[in-house]
Amino acid sequence: MPPLLACADVFALPSVKEGFGLAALEALAAGVPVVLRDLPVFREVFGGTVRYAQDPASLAAALAAAPLDPEPGRALARSLTWERAAVAHLAVYRNLAGMRGNAKARKGNGCGIGLLQGALMPVFDAHRHLGRLPAFPFYGGPPVDPAPGAAGTVAELLDQLDRDDVERALVLPNYGVPDPDLSFGFNELVLEACQKDDRVLGALWTSPLPSDARRNEQALALAGETGVRALKLSLLLGGAPDDPACRPGLERIFATVREYGLVVHVHTSPGGSSDIDRVGTLVQDYGDDVAIHLVHFGGGASGHIKLGGGRFLDWVEAGKRVYTDLSWAIGFAPRWLAAQIEARGIGHDRVLFASDEPWGDTPGETARLAAAFGDGELGDRAFRRTFSDLYDTTPPLAPN
Repeated sequence: MPPLLACADVFALPSVKEGFGLAALEALAAGVPVVLRDLPVFREVFGGTVRYAQDPASLAAALAAAPLDPEPGRALARSLTWERAAVAHLAVYRNLAGMRGNAKARKGNGCGIGLLQGALMPVFDAHRHLGRLPAFPFYGGPPVDPAPGAAGTVAELLDQLDRDDVERALVLPNYGVPDPDLSFGFNELVLEACQKDDRVLGALWTSPLPSDARRNEQALALAGETGVRALKLSLLLGGAPDDPACRPGLERIFATVREYGLVVHVHTSPGGSSDIDRVGTLVQDYGDDVAIHLVHFGGGASGHIKLGGGRFLDWVEAGKRVYTDLSWAIGFAPRWLAAQIEARGIGHDRVLFASDEPWGDTPGETARLAAAFGDGELGDRAFRRTFSDLYDTTPPLAPN
C-alpha cells in the first residue's frame, strides 16, 4: 500500500463517519497531500496538516488547491506509533482497574478528587515545579522567598507527590528569580526525577532570547531524554512572541517540539509579553501541529475573559491543538469555562488539572476545580484522562 499511496497526487477521504482516519495517516506518511471531510475527529487527529471539505464543491476546491507542506504530516505520522497507542491503552486499563500502585498505601492529605467521589482517586498534575530559588528583592523590597515549600531535591519532590496524592506529574524547572542560569540549571534535576520515578514526566526550560541561545541549545539537546514530554517557555524573564529578535529562538524551540512529539507550556498573565493577546500569536502560528498548553488560562480577570469569551474554544473548534489549566484562576473562571464547554459541546478534553506547586496550593487548586467541573466525565478528564491522552505515550524517535 505505501508505494501505491506515494504515486498519488492527492488523497481524499470524504466518508461521513470515522473513528480515527488511519488511511489518511498512511497517506501523510507517504508525503501525499490529504483532503478530509470536516469531522471533529479529523480536526482532533490531523489539525492543520490536511485540508477539509464539507460538500462536493468544497471537496473539489480542496483537491485543486496547492498542496500543503508535507513535512508536518510526515511528523504527525511518525509520532503516532503503535507503541504510543499501546502505552496509552495500558494507562487507561490501569485507571479503570484501579491499579494505583503505591498510591493506595499513601494517606496523603486528602486532596485527590475523592473530595467529590467519596473515595481517594489519583490526581494527575500537569504543571508542577522542581528546584529551590534563592531569596530575591522582588518589586524593590527586601530579599524574600515567597515559596519556601519548593522541592529542592528529587526526594523532596517524591515526598510531596505522596503527600498530595498525585499519581502522575509533569514537572518543570522552578523560576521567578531573574537569573536564567538557575532555571536552565534545574533541567538536570528534572531529568533526574524522570529517571528516579515513573510517576514523573519532565518539561525542560527553554528561552527564545538571543542572550540565552547557548543555554537554549544545551537544553534542546536533552529533548530526547527518557521522560521528557514538554518544553517550558516563559516570557516573564524577557523576550516577546512578537519580537523579531526572538523569532529564530522560537523557531528552534518549536522545531524541536515537532521533532520529538512534545508539548509546549507557555506562561500567561495579564499585560506585558505574557498577555494572551501576545501569547495567542503562538497558537495562531504553531497550534495547527503542535500541542500548546496555555498555563493559568490567561492568568487573571482580563485573560480569563479574553479566553473564556470565545477565543479558547474558537481555537479548539478551528483545529488548534491548544490546552489550558485553571491554576491561579479567579473565582468565576472555572465555573464559566465549564459552562462554556457544556454549551458548545467542545473542549472537554482540553483542560488539565495543575497545582503549579510551590507557587500554587494543591488542596486549594483541587477543591476549586472539583467544585466547578464535578465528578462526572468533565472532572475525570480534567483530573486524569486528558493528562493520559496527552502525556502517557512514548514520543517518537528523532529522525536520523
